[in-house]
Amino acid sequence: MKVRCINSDGYILKVGKIYEVKSISEDGYFYRVKLESGNIEGMYKTRFEIVKENEMDRELTFKEVIAEIKEGEVWENTKKERLLEAITKNSGLICFVNEGRNIKNLIINENDTFKLHEKEYTTLEALNIISNDKIKIGVSSDGDEFRYKDNHELEMKTPNNNEWKEPLLWGDEINGKWKIRQAEE
Repeated sequence: MKVRCINSDGYILKVGKIYEVKSISEDGYFYRVKLESGNIEGMYKTRFEIVKENEMDRELTFKEVIAEIKEGEVWENTKKERLLEAITKNSGLICFVNEGRNIKNLIINENDTFKLHEKEYTTLEALNIISNDKIKIGVSSDGDEFRYKDNHELEMKTPNNNEWKEPLLWGDEINGKWKIRQAEE
């Protein structure tokens, strides 16, 4: 499980940073989180909010990808040095991607993990998609989320603040690449 710090209380935590929870205390009041130093320490749960796992952030094993892959998806190997770079599905066929390597046998480690490749869009493309599809959210290169309200006004939410507000578009967001995600109810 992952949590985002919402109150550091002047401690070694950073507000907005996401931490990995290693365990929860028996009484349920503390998370044992892995800090930047690599140390694992108990912290009050009230300093955090739970981060929902996004479908795009999931890592699946080779067997799980083969079982779950959908038409048009591209699952990239998280270990870049592997011969199997990616797995795709087109016209009902599962394809193993191995760009530019001339090999006879493709050996696959069943413990390798794969992440779903997210298509990237320009700012204009992303805003057009989310304006026409109310269940989509645009995510800029710095992690800010954008959506259109029912009255067709654009609003945004930053990784540090979980509230939707009037948007500010900066140079990185205007010039950067965007991704599209399903809105969470």
